[in-house]
Amino acid sequence: MKKLVLLSALVGAACASADPVVNVQLIRQLRPWSAKIAVEFTLSGLSPNGAAALTARAYDGASELGEIPADAISGWRTAFDAERTYHVEIDPARCPFAAHGRIRDFRVAFTATDSPYRAEPLYRIVDLTDGSHRDITETDVVNGRYGAFETHPAWLQDKVVTALGGSTLFLTGITNDTSFVTDKLLLRRMKAGTYAVGATVSTGYPVHNAAFTKDYWIGVFEITFTQWNRVTGGSLSDTYPTRPAQGQKTVTYDTVRGKAADNPDYDWPTGRQVAPGSFMGKLRTLTGLDFDLPTEEQWAAAAFAGAAGATHYDGSSSSANDASNPAWYLGRSAANGTTTGTPSGGTALPGSYWPNGYGLYDILGNVREMVLDWYKAGNIIAGATLTDWEGATSGTNRGIKGGCASQSTGGGLKLTGRASTEDIFPNECAAATGFRVCLTEK
Repeated sequence: MKKLVLLSALVGAACASADPVVNVQLIRQLRPWSAKIAVEFTLSGLSPNGAAALTARAYDGASELGEIPADAISGWRTAFDAERTYHVEIDPARCPFAAHGRIRDFRVAFTATDSPYRAEPLYRIVDLTDGSHRDITETDVVNGRYGAFETHPAWLQDKVVTALGGSTLFLTGITNDTSFVTDKLLLRRMKAGTYAVGATVSTGYPVHNAAFTKDYWIGVFEITFTQWNRVTGGSLSDTYPTRPAQGQKTVTYDTVRGKAADNPDYDWPTGRQVAPGSFMGKLRTLTGLDFDLPTEEQWAAAAFAGAAGATHYDGSSSSANDASNPAWYLGRSAANGTTTGTPSGGTALPGSYWPNGYGLYDILGNVREMVLDWYKAGNIIAGATLTDWEGATSGTNRGIKGGCASQSTGGGLKLTGRASTEDIFPNECAAATGFRVCLTEK
């Protein structure tokens, strides 16, 4: 059944008919110098486990301007699955009525229908050209709206947990779309819950449970030179500008988040802010989202992808440093740099290797990845359940995880990042050390 809600520029009127119901609470221009329009609305009356599909049409008074396309609405979804308040932003410049001229009495009409789609988002796309974002649901994936997709590789299938709402889908066609390593960020949703992490090898990171009370999103790819420059306005250069950003005397923990010596508010975990001029500071300003590095536990939950307790990341006990070890296919290492992925030698272009069980690329090899936590050996107890763990409260070095192009293919040390050398000074620009972004839901 369809319901219609008309709103004036400042006041929304709720639809009085049967559910689902949209009740708009606010429509306003974002800032005097911005043409974007903020809309807040509540959704109610969903059927059990149900969702609503919404369409939006724009009006100038009683004159219809046309439908507002989904890619003109930041925060839009194929289906809305929770009874809560939503905030979206409309960009008139992306609408067919952009050439209409001055709109004197802007109105919006939402039509809500029961949605047959699975509404839980699997991915989020953030546009680095304007800061907008959009969530991708399982239905979007299986309908091929974002290219090729597949389930987990057969060799990993029995090692993968179903903590992502039971879904085993992930996108693979994205590796042929350079926008995801230049002008956009692609994030994978990790649902609140408990994940088994840790390795059986002696790394100081034993098998235990990482528990989270909030969903979080983690980058599918490592941040590239081009993305760094896009966000910061910098001019980092590389022969292959879409390789992971690292080295160059620029990419450090301090430049990613802010220097604790400058402001204690930047000193994780006692301080939660980031410097406005840092990569994360500028990314937050651009998007309005509280991006940061992942904590060690957030990184591990996404990286192990069901292989906790195995000697090696691929879920096997193989220590071979060649193609007989499945981990050889998951990321650039010292053994496969001339035979798999591009360019030959050094770090590889993102997406050159297979994704892990959650659809994340290069989380095993390519570059080691910074995490928020202070490095402190032996602070994880085997069998413990760590809920929203933030690591040590102080330290000298920050942790890095995941292995890199100069290390061998195998094992627990590469995944856990707990060898004696797997940490860096906050101001250290370490070769083959980069990062991926994380976003924790409020």
